[in-house]
Amino acid sequence: MEKEAFLRLPEAKRELLLKKGKEAYVRYPFEDITIRFLTGELGIDLTTFYRYFESRDDLLIYAYRDLIGRTRYEDYALVYRFVNVYDDALDNDFFAACMRIGNAHREIRDRLLQVEQDILYPIISRKLRAEKYAGRVRRDVDEDLAAYLFASISFNLFNYFDQCGITDPVLQANMKEYVYYRFFQNGIGVQDSAE
Repeated sequence: MEKEAFLRLPEAKRELLLKKGKEAYVRYPFEDITIRFLTGELGIDLTTFYRYFESRDDLLIYAYRDLIGRTRYEDYALVYRFVNVYDDALDNDFFAACMRIGNAHREIRDRLLQVEQDILYPIISRKLRAEKYAGRVRRDVDEDLAAYLFASISFNLFNYFDQCGITDPVLQANMKEYVYYRFFQNGIGVQDSAE
């Protein structure tokens, strides 16, 4: 969770710090970014940096939490389709940079995953409960478990892409589409008896 000093900043100042942080994480490899580098990019001194952030990772997490909190979604069958395509090019590039953080940085990947779960899980859980009540989700499905799995799919897919060397964005998008909306939906949905 964000530090109180950061939260007390005027909104415009918080947004500026997050924007400059996102720009740094987009332009430079995660491994090359240090706190001293970030203070220069943000235009603040070291003391001020530590007043707002515990570490370089916190700035990344704060920016990612802000981004995921603004993720759009649309109704799609049994779940929501989360639209990780943003109106702002920097947001798109920052999301992609976060997805590229490799397994060598497992702790930060886990924190990013936790942000997604914290924000997306309650949304998905409510949707699945409503769909179960409406009879479109099988009664034996544990909607909390299904919501948790759905909220954590993204990083598991990116781990798979890393392990298999899948870098083609079109192939990645097609695989995400399949796992999120076809595989998942067929696993929890009430099957039409005519099929």
